Amino acid sequence: MVDASVTPQLFENSIFAGYHHRMSKNTALFTIEKRDDGWAVIDVRSGVAAVEEGTPLVGMSMEDADDLADLLTTREWQSATAH
Repeated sequence: MVDASVTPQLFENSIFAGYHHRMSKNTALFTIEKRDDGWAVIDVRSGVAAVEEGTPLVGMSMEDADDLADLLTTREWQSATAH
């Protein structure tokens, strides 16, 4: 489960900013954020809502956002290590 208290701002000035090669497979690339219209999936590297097939991942239940954040993180790490 992605920790909803982790925000993109924590990563902006961290060792992860600009050093993606130092990130481990345990590093969440996506987190969730509570907004007025529901929960959003946030890309921690950019700090903005993730977009999947042209659709911003916003306005959903906490459970759906959390599941999508986990799925997107897993998919990116699998893709990065498939080479």
